[in-house]
Amino acid sequence: MHGHLVLPPRFSGGPAVTGTGVPHFQVLARRYRPQIFPDVIGQDTIVRTLTNAITRDRIAHAYLFHGTRGVGKTTMARLLAKALNCAKGPTHEPCNACDSCREVTGGTAVDVLEIDGASHNRVDDVRDLQESLNYQPVRDRYRVVIIDEVHMLSRSAFNALLKTLEEPPGHVIFILATTELEKIPATILSRCQHFTFRRVSRADLHRHLEKIAGLEKLKLSANSLSMVARQAAGSVRDALSALDQVVSFCGAEAADADVEAVLGSLPAARVDELLLHITSGNPGGALSALRASEDRGDDPARFAEALLLRLRDLSVLAAVGVDTDLVEASAEERKELAAMAEQVGEDALVRLFQMASQLEPALRHSRHPRLLMELTALKMVRAADLTPLSELAARLMAPGVTGSLPAASPPPSPRPQAPPANTGAGAARGPGTAAPGDSNPRPAPGPANPSQTTAAGSALDMDRLRAAVENRRPAVAAFLEHAEGALVDGVLHLTFQPRHSFFKKSVEMPANVEALQQAMREVLGDGVTLRLGLAERDLPAPTPAPEKEADQRRRLLDDARNQPAVRSLRNVFGGEIVNIQPADPRSDAGSRETES
Repeated sequence: MHGHLVLPPRFSGGPAVTGTGVPHFQVLARRYRPQIFPDVIGQDTIVRTLTNAITRDRIAHAYLFHGTRGVGKTTMARLLAKALNCAKGPTHEPCNACDSCREVTGGTAVDVLEIDGASHNRVDDVRDLQESLNYQPVRDRYRVVIIDEVHMLSRSAFNALLKTLEEPPGHVIFILATTELEKIPATILSRCQHFTFRRVSRADLHRHLEKIAGLEKLKLSANSLSMVARQAAGSVRDALSALDQVVSFCGAEAADADVEAVLGSLPAARVDELLLHITSGNPGGALSALRASEDRGDDPARFAEALLLRLRDLSVLAAVGVDTDLVEASAEERKELAAMAEQVGEDALVRLFQMASQLEPALRHSRHPRLLMELTALKMVRAADLTPLSELAARLMAPGVTGSLPAASPPPSPRPQAPPANTGAGAARGPGTAAPGDSNPRPAPGPANPSQTTAAGSALDMDRLRAAVENRRPAVAAFLEHAEGALVDGVLHLTFQPRHSFFKKSVEMPANVEALQQAMREVLGDGVTLRLGLAERDLPAPTPAPEKEADQRRRLLDDARNQPAVRSLRNVFGGEIVNIQPADPRSDAGSRETES
């Protein structure tokens, strides 16, 4: 439910006024506290249950509201009290105009008792409450008792409350609120209807902040509001308090950088820069990114938390794909993150995620957080570069492997060449075409390496260019392995396939472009400009030459058993080969074999 915000009469038309007539500032969390049920955000199930109970005259004598801070527990309790005692009620649509509604809004209702469990936690306080409940309401239908932070009551106080809570007078309704459900005795829980208030989603918080920013005539970008919503971690009150803080610092118009400074949040680009160096195997770059973060005054614990959350999002996208609502981000941001996750790989992300989860608690007990961050970053660089066991096994079982692990997948079989047209004895023969007198025809040469394309008489040596780049920035050289190069009329075109868009984006970073241009001047000379682009579509992966299924299975088994590494593993650990899979994971499932 997302209704329009209804302001109580005392807040409409200007600031709140004290009893002496002097205006005073009202924080946003109080000014925009929901006054009708549809104003409550993120708790639709609870709102529907309570409004249906009011409509059908099924009001319970005791409710227990449980949830984290700032999600609407006390607000819902006041709304329920207002709905029960409204002059037009009981109704699920309180009028907010009668004396009872206005008194509940202002916190002055005689028949609505709000008790702080932290300061009234003794057994004597409960006994005083029990004595007062014997009297009928002064004016309204019900005496509503709201006990906030009820888990703070002592054990004897809970015991004293049991009998009254089980069989209260007909005109009394208890509403208990707590943030620590595990501290509530089971005997209390069994006597109440229990409602769990969940954290408000970031999308709902963003919409709520947009609505309030419009009412307050604030000029904040969508990115700024997203930062505030992210900082709130599902708490509406925390979100409005943070928005108040931003307005106090920046005024009615705030830039994204100002919002970051006020909230102390870390831009995602800083975390992404560190991850880029980690996943590309660049320890120097990772340490430099951490040092830059320290120079900017970033809190190590916050940085570790941001890193953990980013790795969590990447791991989820790698596991379930981009079309998921498990990652709270815009569609464009999810697409970019999914491309990054695909390049890094699910196995590597899970390893990094596990290491980051251990970093955050370790920082709390460390006297040298910077050293711990650097050590973890170096471990992550090594962990990201580890070859998964599944890939090692696939390489061991790849066709034609007789010794140590291959450095790369075997080249694809050459495509069959079309026979040349017969144009006479003097016709020129294309490559791979045998002359009439040749007994051993020459094979056709493979297709030219697309990464070394030449044009207009200009030669391009991509290996030499990559070597020159590697001397300056090793990560960029690794990215260029996925680029196709062409030197045309003094312009170096580097084209990436769409699935390698993350590498293109990484190369486009200013420091990487500068290193690449320096290498271009060294290898190609002055006057050559750079142009980066994406291909229209991904090229299909090469497929192995067709082979009979039975022969392929038999050969895979023989090759696997004869591998030295496999023999060593079987000698050490024992066991039998239970699964064989070709090196290309997209091969037909029929090429797998299970041996009992």
